[in-house]
Amino acid sequence: VAPVAKAPDGSTTKVGGYLQTELNLNGAWAPPYQLQARRVRLTIDAKSRDRLDGRVMLALDRGEFSLKDLYVTAHTPDVGLRVGQFYVPFSEETQLGDSKRETLERAPIARYLWPGERDIGATLMINPRTKRGAGFAASVRSGNGPSRADNNAARDLVRRYTQRFHEGRGSAYIAHQRGTFTDGGNVTTPRAYYGLGGAWRDKHAKWRFQGEGFAGEALGKPLLGGIARGVRYWGGGKHSVYAQLDYMDPDRNTPNDIQAGPVVGYIRRMSPDTKVTFELNGRQNDATAATDFA
Repeated sequence: VAPVAKAPDGSTTKVGGYLQTELNLNGAWAPPYQLQARRVRLTIDAKSRDRLDGRVMLALDRGEFSLKDLYVTAHTPDVGLRVGQFYVPFSEETQLGDSKRETLERAPIARYLWPGERDIGATLMINPRTKRGAGFAASVRSGNGPSRADNNAARDLVRRYTQRFHEGRGSAYIAHQRGTFTDGGNVTTPRAYYGLGGAWRDKHAKWRFQGEGFAGEALGKPLLGGIARGVRYWGGGKHSVYAQLDYMDPDRNTPNDIQAGPVVGYIRRMSPDTKVTFELNGRQNDATAATDFA
């Protein structure tokens, strides 16, 4: 009798990470300069038989230690369930990792709506791994941000529908989040916002565009914001330039609180593991417009 061949396990564990150092100069090009380790990340990714995977990400940002990701995902080709702490599945901007995004920081509207970028909860994903067709995600979150237990009885509910086209080179989405937030002073306020956006890249990998708009209520105040970004690549991706326009009005009933303006930059990719970014940040805050350029 011939021995029965065992299927390969297919389990893998990968340890990785990255270091991002940053030198900041103000608009006057004069001291004080700020040189810092902006992000230090260690990641452990595990995968088993193409049905289960997980990640742990530890961070040391500006000398402050934190836990970024800690989750497990069970999935089939058509359905996935992720449980733990991970990105809020709403905006394209929040789900694009710091090592892959062109701009050095996320847009102000994304940092305002999702401080810490992650949250604790569970997400059910329909059609999560394909590059074609439609996808849907429904998520229940604590609503208090990363590594913070929920402090009110309500849960945040996030829903997102995504439609992909051009063989995965383009996508459009609509999303909604509703819940409550309780601050350190035990003051609870509602949050309810909508997002609409999309991204597209050409088949020759020379251009990429992303646009998103947000409206609704956060911290009990009506808000409006948006992001528009374009990127041009050349030299096989070794060089790229980007331009972004941001807009954020956190309270439409309050004057002089708008943060808006352009960000432009150049990226030189020295190797698959190393890149250098030069960025000019021209965003202006209404209250401090004369001192914002960096």
